Amino acid sequence: MFEFALTPDAIDAAVDGQDRAKKNTLLLALRNMRVNGLLADLRNGEWLKLVSQKLEQAQDPSAKDAVMACLKSLQDRSRIVLHPIQPGEASESAWIDAALASHRRFGLDGVFADEPSATIVRGRPGAEIVVPLAEATDSPRWSLFSCSSVPIKKTEEDYRRVLSTMLAYAKWAIVVDRFQQYGRFTMAAITVISELLGARRARKTTPHATVMLCTAEGGQRPEGRTLDDHYKRGWTVALEPLARRLGINYLVYIEPGAGSIHNRFVFTNQCGIQTGDSQGVYDDDAARADDWARMDEKHVCKRLRECDFRADPLVTRWLEVTANGSRIVDRRAASVTA
Repeated sequence: MFEFALTPDAIDAAVDGQDRAKKNTLLLALRNMRVNGLLADLRNGEWLKLVSQKLEQAQDPSAKDAVMACLKSLQDRSRIVLHPIQPGEASESAWIDAALASHRRFGLDGVFADEPSATIVRGRPGAEIVVPLAEATDSPRWSLFSCSSVPIKKTEEDYRRVLSTMLAYAKWAIVVDRFQQYGRFTMAAITVISELLGARRARKTTPHATVMLCTAEGGQRPEGRTLDDHYKRGWTVALEPLARRLGINYLVYIEPGAGSIHNRFVFTNQCGIQTGDSQGVYDDDAARADDWARMDEKHVCKRLRECDFRADPLVTRWLEVTANGSRIVDRRAASVTA
């Protein structure tokens, strides 16, 4: 995903009934963000409050309703994300300053602003990401919306590059891979995901994120070892240090037999990606190139229903690992301490 900011005056100019092209560009930008973006709520929520007030006074009722519907849709998908307070005036240039401050701290992918102020800030450090709304569709920033896949080399550095925005505000993550084990390469990937989730910007509101690992037993269990042994001697030992260090809660579900897990995914409460032929992290010399694909909302919802084993009455056992220890949960009987 990509992260953008919109200044209040850019929205104001698009809904004043005077410029139909700006209105259409704004609506298209918001709808594209719903598919492949995050929208910065600058100054710790002041942006959304001000925009809501401006929309109530909009001269174009149809534009007002359409923009409010887009913002509501973004909120429903947790795509409007809080950014820290940046002191400043209520002017358009002050809002651009707030966006640039966020860019310096977090790295925004674009800021859409009203034309006069966007022109004034040209030449400032970082101002290359500021684009007048009227020119947005011709900007290289706009092409980010259409990115449906991203090339990745399976190194720790590239994993962090690709996953950092996706996990920056996530409350939970689900990692699906039927061949996932607790060996070095898989645990390197899970460690990257856990560290990014542990350092997320939404930590104050969700201090203990959950990582759910879904894999299939099919041939992965050593001969003579019970499923409980597989949990205890493998995943528990591998995950407990991460749980204690990062405050992450883990759920591990191993589907018996060949199972229904065939592809590899990473989901959060905001989006989902299909992760190609492997999720392992390798050293530079051994790392292979791959392409990870963004999933549309319908596909994400379908796959999440398949992966939510806690909602499946046929699933009775899974492993929980937290900073306080681990246990095998059995819905049919009392919980078993691992």
